[in-house]
Amino acid sequence: MKEKKRRKKIFAAGIALILIVVYAVRVIAVNNSCKKEEYAVQQGESIEVQGMRISVLDAEMKKMSAESKWANLQDESEEGYDMILTVQYENISDQPISRCIVTETMLQSGGWTNGMNGMHFMEINEESGDTSLKVGEKKILKVPFAMYSYQFQPKDWEKIEEREFVWVLTGAPVKNMILLNGE
Repeated sequence: MKEKKRRKKIFAAGIALILIVVYAVRVIAVNNSCKKEEYAVQQGESIEVQGMRISVLDAEMKKMSAESKWANLQDESEEGYDMILTVQYENISDQPISRCIVTETMLQSGGWTNGMNGMHFMEINEESGDTSLKVGEKKILKVPFAMYSYQFQPKDWEKIEEREFVWVLTGAPVKNMILLNGE
């Protein structure tokens, strides 16, 4: 009787193992067939996304002051930097664009990612916040991103100005990005 139970357990474990292997093979096959496509250009070059030609004219990193109304510093000892991108948007479609790609973009560096700082965006763009484009219109906007010391390891924070950053415009179906420094 014990032998029968033991055989059933071994048989069930074998079936479970086979199902797990089949499932894993299918997941790997699906993931390999659906590789995410990436398209990147260097700072200064333009990329065409959603009817716009977009290029980063300048990327400036500067220390954040604790008095800045957009600064989200937790205490006196904490440090922060702003990465401010000067971006030219051009409507190359035959339709007006109600808003440029701004709020849904991300700044990335290694494992760190952060979205655009909305309060700072309004302040440095004369609080207009107008991101619409008429047909053929060009507009230059400053797009700010905040980074804080608590978001990085201390050894990484010491070299924050040397890190490579990527501005990600869209994530799917194609990850469109602009490399801000480095290769």
